[in-house]
Amino acid sequence: MQFKTIRKNTRSFLLYGAMLALSFTGCDKSEADLAKATVTYTGQVKLHDEFGAALTDHSGATVALYDDASITTQTAADGTFTLTGATPGKHRLLFAKRSFGSYYSDELEASGATYALRKPVALGQIHTVEYEYTCTANNTGKYLVIQGSITLLRIRIRPRLDAGCTACFWMVASVTMAPWI
Repeated sequence: MQFKTIRKNTRSFLLYGAMLALSFTGCDKSEADLAKATVTYTGQVKLHDEFGAALTDHSGATVALYDDASITTQTAADGTFTLTGATPGKHRLLFAKRSFGSYYSDELEASGATYALRKPVALGQIHTVEYEYTCTANNTGKYLVIQGSITLLRIRIRPRLDAGCTACFWMVASVTMAPWI
């Protein structure tokens, strides 16, 4: 009788020990599993001309991770994008296109495999006006000769507020002058 009790207790001990061992290995993800996990960001970029009107072709805007520029993609003609390969956690996204400026998102924390941006990101075209000038003096040397160019940029800023307001300002980008003659 004592032999049956020992065998029964041994079986119970082995069964509970096996269940306990399985519970430790099955509850937590390993570091290898976490390293393989990636997040995909999806969304849309809308391009606007210098007057605020939406363009029909929204392709060619770059979308990249702010902290890892090697993870990048381009928008399609309708402005949609899919950015894959980001590690789980908090990231900021960079949206940019030449002559349209750039925009950095707030920190986005993706808890699942996919993070969809709720609203499209708007990039406005930068209107450029260039002025070139040359001034010459008479031969007496009493006047300064100025050569160069001024580039003025009209930048349209689209705030993230839903108020729909925009702000414009002028900025002198470069001024070049020749030395005294």
